[in-house]
Amino acid sequence: PRVLVRIRRIESKYDLLQLDVATSEVLQIRTGYHPEQSPPALFVVLDLVDDQVALGPIEVSGDTIVVNVGKY
Repeated sequence: PRVLVRIRRIESKYDLLQLDVATSEVLQIRTGYHPEQSPPALFVVLDLVDDQVALGPIEVSGDTIVVNVGKY
C-alpha cells in the first residue's frame, strides 16, 4: 500500500528520488518531479508497511508540509 501526495506549483526540479525510512508505518519515500503537469508538481509517494497504516491530517505552515500517517 502507498499514499500519493501531490504538491503543486513546484517550479524547479527536486533531486531526492528515494529515501529509506524504515519506521513502523513507512518503508520508504519516493519523489518524482512532473514539469509537464499544469502547474508543475512534485509527487511524493509514501510506501506504507501494511494496509493498517493510513493517511492522517496534513499540516501546512509556510514552506513546511507535515504528512501524518499511523494506524488509525
